[in-house]
Formats: sequence, structure tokens, C-alpha cells
Amino acid sequence: MKKLITAFILISNVSFCQTFEEYFKSGNEKARIQNFTGAIEDFSKAIELNQNFATTYFNRGLVKAKQNNFKDAVEDYSK
Repeated sequence: MKKLITAFILISNVSFCQTFEEYFKSGNEKARIQNFTGAIEDFSKAIELNQNFATTYFNRGLVKAKQNNFKDAVEDYSK
């Protein structure tokens, strides 16, 4: 029974892991529908997975600017 529970937990974790691309696309979709908090969260998760894709920083900066958070937006644009 213990092995079955362990296997279930491992399978569950694998199935719920999202990729950089999924977070990036989700962030764009949330930004489109003006779910700015959700968009920032998804872009931040995408950045954790791939720090070298400048468009993610730019898009997160755009969302922050829409929230009038210009200081953080400029930080993202600078990266």
C-alpha cells in the first residue's frame, strides 16, 4: 500500500508540472483578459524555468506597467 501511495504521488507531480512554454502562453492569455496578477505569476514561473527568454521579461513588464507599477516594469525591461 505504501508503494502504491508513493507511486500515485510521483505520477501526480509529473502530470501537474508545467513547462516554460505553458507558463508563457498562460501568462499571455491572462494578460489578454486583464488577469494581471495571474499573468505576472505565470510569467514569473516561466522565468524561473528559463531566464534567457527576453520576451518573458518584456511581457511581464508590460503587465506591470498596466498596473502602474512603472519601477518594476522598468526593471523587467532592463533585463
